[in-house]
Amino acid sequence: MVASDLENFGAGAAEGMKQTFELADAVKSTYSLGRHSFWIERAKGTPEHHPENPFTFEIACTLLEKGAACWMTMATDEASLRAFEQGVVQLEDDTPATLVPPDAVPATPPKKPS
Repeated sequence: MVASDLENFGAGAAEGMKQTFELADAVKSTYSLGRHSFWIERAKGTPEHHPENPFTFEIACTLLEKGAACWMTMATDEASLRAFEQGVVQLEDDTPATLVPPDAVPATPPKKPS
């Protein structure tokens, strides 16, 4: 895989969630950690037929020299989401860094054209 494959790889990894969860308000973005580019998606969702159990889903993916990696969470609250995002990762020879920088995901989903 090459950098131009990252978005499709990440979207493919996220696709599996849509088979068992109702997702809405998806926000996608990209960011960098060291020399690694990331694709990220955040969405609100609930298990199918159980809207009383809301989650925030987030998946972040990157390409490595000899593979690819994704991290995913189903957070029940803001504190759980922040704990996931602030987890420290070290990719190959890069300096350790928090998985998701604070400004990596826009606060609101893009508006749909009317």
